[in-house]
Amino acid sequence: MFSEKDKMLEELCTKSSNLNQLILMRFSDGRIFIVKPDTWFTDENDFDENDERYEEWECGVFKIKRIISDPSAKWNPGDLIEVTYRDYPEEITFDYRDEVN
Repeated sequence: MFSEKDKMLEELCTKSSNLNQLILMRFSDGRIFIVKPDTWFTDENDFDENDERYEEWECGVFKIKRIISDPSAKWNPGDLIEVTYRDYPEEITFDYRDEVN
């Protein structure tokens, strides 16, 4: 069963279908990245489908083009970041116009 955030991810996938567009993502931990869409897939945990702990979810993978803020300092341009319902951006701006590039 898909969660509300999975539905948001599906919408994100649809709006991200243009692989050339830049997207600005702001996360609750202070990360702000300019990204490009890369890949979409459905993932699951390692439990059997009949197990009550079984989960599946939508995943979006984005390539970081530019870092505006990264308090952890662990990301670099060119890295791939996975977006799921567990780490969903607080704010998303599609067709972002990056004044630097």
